[in-house]
Amino acid sequence: MAKALANSAKTTSSESKQTVTVEVVPAESAKLTAEDQKAIDLINSFSLNIDSAKVQDTKHISMKGSVGLKGEKIPFLFFMDDKGIALQVEGAKQPLYIPQSIEGVTLPDTSELEAGAQELTVKLAEFVLKHFPNPSVLTVKQTSSQVNGETLSLTNLHAEVRGDELFGLIKPFLASAVKDEQGLRDLIGDYYVLLMPFLNLPGDEEDAEITPEQAQEAKKEAVDEL
Repeated sequence: MAKALANSAKTTSSESKQTVTVEVVPAESAKLTAEDQKAIDLINSFSLNIDSAKVQDTKHISMKGSVGLKGEKIPFLFFMDDKGIALQVEGAKQPLYIPQSIEGVTLPDTSELEAGAQELTVKLAEFVLKHFPNPSVLTVKQTSSQVNGETLSLTNLHAEVRGDELFGLIKPFLASAVKDEQGLRDLIGDYYVLLMPFLNLPGDEEDAEITPEQAQEAKKEAVDEL
């Protein structure tokens, strides 16, 4: 299950739709003022509705949906490709557009960094899920559901983590993670390898003279310290 959840962090080509809502529930003993209740009602009225989202890869995404607030819905369109990012909100005078190049200067190519970061996101998720204790409410069942008009056999995972339960789960997670020294070393080492080429400034002659053996020793020292 942990592997499946970690793999869900990978960005692949997909079509999806979803709705995200927020619900703030005050404690029964809370003494709310009129302003408190007004703020809670405002937060609880928020919703993000994605009617259609299409992802080709990390650089090509299109999305159509709306933001709900106080009973009103504000439609929007979002689009991103390797040339720029565009956001059109209904009622705005013009779309917001952020180009990938400014006055002929193209932004640095970060595709290698993004690919490495995506791989490490999966590894980090695997590490966290491996050591994080199960919440009190956790059920798994086989089911079938309609996905874009196709009936699929699925595994339904349902988990609930209350705010007052979360802090009780963090301590055993940290205790378990600290014992996994090799897992921590591997994770830190992978991040070190990913980030060092981008942290080294170009033209640094001292770095240019480092041998592979010295680089490996520098990595070991950094991992040991962290």
